[in-house]
Amino acid sequence: MYKVCHSAEYVGATVEQGLARLQGSFPIKDAQHLLIYGSSTATGTLAIQFAKLSGYRVLTTCSPRHFELVRSLGTDAVYDYNAAAEATDNKLKYVLGMISLESSAKFCDVALSTKGGEYTALLTVPIKRYNHQRAKCEDPKIIQEWFNRVQITMMQHGIALEDIYNFDETGFVMGLVATAKVVTRAEMLGWPFLIQPGNREWVTSIECINSTGWVLPPCIIFKGKVHIEGWYQDPALPADWRIEVSENGWTTDQIGLRWLQKVFIPATTSRTTGRYRLLILDGHGSHLTPQFDQICSENDIIPICMPAHSSHLLQPLDVGCFSPLKRAYGRLIEDKMRLGFNHIDKFDFLEAYPQARSRSTDSIPKTPYNLEQLKKQESTLKKLLREHIYSPPTPTKAVLDQIIKGCEMAMNNAVLLAKENQDLRAAHEKQLQNRKRSRRQIEAAEGFSIQEGQEFIQQRNQAAEAIPTIPPEQSRPTGSSPQHNAGNDTTQIGPDAGNGSIFRHNPLADNDYTFAKAPDGRYFYMGPSSSWSFCRRVLALIGKHVPESSYLPDPWHLDGVAFKLHWTSLRSDEVPDTTNLPPLDYALFLFNTVKFYFGHLFYIIDEPSYLQHLQELYRDPATKATSSRLWYAQYLLILAFGKAFVVQSSSQEGPSGSQYASRAMALLPDLSGIYCEPLDSIRALTLAALYFQSIDMRVAAFQHIGQALRVCVVQGIHRHMPEDVVGAQHSRLCNHVFWVVYMIDREFSALMGGPMSIRDEDITTELPCHHDHSLEALNMTLHIRLSRLMANILTSSSQRLLAFWTS
Repeated sequence: MYKVCHSAEYVGATVEQGLARLQGSFPIKDAQHLLIYGSSTATGTLAIQFAKLSGYRVLTTCSPRHFELVRSLGTDAVYDYNAAAEATDNKLKYVLGMISLESSAKFCDVALSTKGGEYTALLTVPIKRYNHQRAKCEDPKIIQEWFNRVQITMMQHGIALEDIYNFDETGFVMGLVATAKVVTRAEMLGWPFLIQPGNREWVTSIECINSTGWVLPPCIIFKGKVHIEGWYQDPALPADWRIEVSENGWTTDQIGLRWLQKVFIPATTSRTTGRYRLLILDGHGSHLTPQFDQICSENDIIPICMPAHSSHLLQPLDVGCFSPLKRAYGRLIEDKMRLGFNHIDKFDFLEAYPQARSRSTDSIPKTPYNLEQLKKQESTLKKLLREHIYSPPTPTKAVLDQIIKGCEMAMNNAVLLAKENQDLRAAHEKQLQNRKRSRRQIEAAEGFSIQEGQEFIQQRNQAAEAIPTIPPEQSRPTGSSPQHNAGNDTTQIGPDAGNGSIFRHNPLADNDYTFAKAPDGRYFYMGPSSSWSFCRRVLALIGKHVPESSYLPDPWHLDGVAFKLHWTSLRSDEVPDTTNLPPLDYALFLFNTVKFYFGHLFYIIDEPSYLQHLQELYRDPATKATSSRLWYAQYLLILAFGKAFVVQSSSQEGPSGSQYASRAMALLPDLSGIYCEPLDSIRALTLAALYFQSIDMRVAAFQHIGQALRVCVVQGIHRHMPEDVVGAQHSRLCNHVFWVVYMIDREFSALMGGPMSIRDEDITTELPCHHDHSLEALNMTLHIRLSRLMANILTSSSQRLLAFWTS
C-alpha cells in the first residue's frame, strides 16, 4: 500500500511507483489487463494515463455517470462496480486501487484471477514536516561518503577492527516509566494511563562501546553542586564507574575532558591491539573543543565526527543500544511503582541503572525460579512425545486437561506471589540500606569514580577520628581544696580540671540558685532548662556584684502578674452564660482566623464536628451550652483566641476576648468529672493551656497540658488504635489529638525545666505521615520531631552540664 501526500506535485510520482511495483519496469513487454478501481477520482484519472503510457490494457470501474470521463482518457473498458469480473474471463492479474477501504479491497480480491495476482492500493495521508538539514543527511550519497571516510581513516592509520569505539551521551528522566501496549476492552476510548513517580529530574549517562561488543564503564552526571557520600556506599556499583555533577544534569566541556582522561584512556590502553584507536562521535560541543583534540593527539586517538543530524542513522549507540536501555530502565521504575514506591531519587537511579544495562542486552536467559517450572517443561515435552496426534478426545482426557490446567494456574499464581514477595523484600532491604547511607555532602571541583569516592570518604573519616578528644575525668585526691590549688600556675581546662580551676565553678548552675526565694518569702525551683529560671539566675548573680544603691529588685513575673484572669467555677446544675455571643458569620470568621494562626496545632479540633455543634448552638444557645459544656468551653476559648488575633490591643483587665476565656475556665470540670467526655476534655484542657501560656501564666499552662496528657494515657490513645477495631475516622482523630498534646507538653516541660511526662518508648501510635502522605501530615510530623529534639536538647544538655559542674 502506497501513501499519497496531499500536494499535487507528489501524486503523479506516487502513482508511477505503484505501477512500477506491479511488473517492475515500464513500458511493459506484454500487454496485460490492469483494473483501476475508482478511476474517476483525481488520482484515478492520472493512473489511467500512466497505465496507457506503460502499455497496459486499462479496465476501469466507476459510477455510470462518469463513464464518458474515463473513456475520454483512453480506457479500454468501463464497468460498473458490480460487474468487473466479467471482462477478463477470470484472467485478471493486476489491480490498482484508488480508494483504500475494506470494501474496495474485498471487491478487488474477487476481481482478481483465482490463480492469484498483484494488488496495489494508494492511501492519502497528511504531510509531515521534516527538517531540511536532517533530510539532506539521509541522502545515500552522504551516508556512503561517511563510510568511505571511515574506511580511508582505518587504512591510513592501520586501525584494527578491535580498536574502534563509539561514545555518546543519553539522558534519562529519573521518574519516567516505560510505555507499552496493553490489553483493554475494545470499546475503550483513548489511551489508558500508567501512573509514574513524577520526578522529572534529568540524569545523563556517558556510554562507550567497542566494535567487538564490550562496553566501557559509564559516567553518570547528576543535577547538583555537591556529591553525597551515600552514592559511593552501594556495594552493587562497580569501582570503575564514575559520577559527576553539573547544574542541569547535562554534560559539559570539562566533564567531557575528564571522561576522556579518566575513563576512556585507562579502560582502553591495555586492550589496544595496534597503535591507534578510532573514536567515533557526534557533533556535540563538548566533543569539539581544542583541549579534547589535543588529548586525543597525545594519546594516539583518532576522533572522527559523523555528519550533522545523522546520528539517528549512523551512530551505533543511538541505533541499537540506547532505546533498549531506556525501555529496560522504564520497566524497572514501573516495577517499583507496583511495589508501592512513589518517589524515585538518585539512590534509586543508582540501584536501577546497573540492572537496566544488563537487561537491555538480553544476553543472559532468565533462570527458572524453582524445580516446579523445570518439571512442568519436562512433563509437557514427554506428553507431546507420547500423545497420539490423531486420537479422538475422551471425557476422561478432558477432565484431566482441566485438572492439569488448574494445577498449572495454581503453580503460576504461587510463582507470581513468591516473585512479588521476593521483590518486595529486596526492595525493602534496599530502602533500609539507602536510609543507612550517609547524606554528608562532599564539595569537590570534579567528580569521582566509585573507588576514588570510597577512598576519599575513608580518609576523611580517619582524619576525623584522629582529632584528640577530652579524656575522662581522672580521680582527684580526696583532700584537695580551693586553697590547696590556688597557687598552682598550671590552669587545667576541661572536665578533669582541678578543684582550684576558675572553670570549676559555674555560677549559673550552682546549687545556691536551685531554689530561689521570692519577695513574698516563698521558694521556687529553678529548673536547669527553664528560660524563666535562667533569667532569675542571671539577675541573682548580677545582684551579688552590683552596688545595692543601683540594683533594681527582681520583678519575678509570677502567674497573674502580667494579666489577671478571674473566674468562678460553675456547678454542673448551673446554666452557662450565653449572652453577648457574636453573630454566626463573625464566629465563623474568628474560627478560621484561629485555624490560620494555630497551623498544625489546630489538629486538636475536629472541624466537621465543631461546625455541626456551632450550627446547633446558634439555633438554641441555652440548650446546647447546657448539654455540651466542654464543647461550649472550646467555643469560648476559640472566640478568645480569635479576638486576640484580630483586635491586637489589651487593657489592664486582659487582652481582647479575655471575657470569653474567663467564662470558658468556669466551665472546665474538676478532676472527678473530667473523664465523662474524654476527647472534649482533652481539647478543652489543651486550649486552656495554650491560653494560659499566652497570658504568661506558665504554671497554670503546664498543669493543664499535663492533665490533658494524663487523660490521653488513661484513654490509651498514646497506643496504636487499630482501624478495624475502632474505625478509621476515630483512629486518625485520636492520633492527631495525642500528637498535638504531646508537642505542647514537650515544649512546656522544657520551658518549666521539668522532666518529660511520658517516655517515647511507651508511645506506639504512628506518626501522621505513616498513614497520610499529604503535605499537612508531613508538616505535623516534622513539628513532632522538632519538639522531641528540642526537649531532648534542653533537658539532656542542662542535666549533663549541671552534673558536670557539680561532680
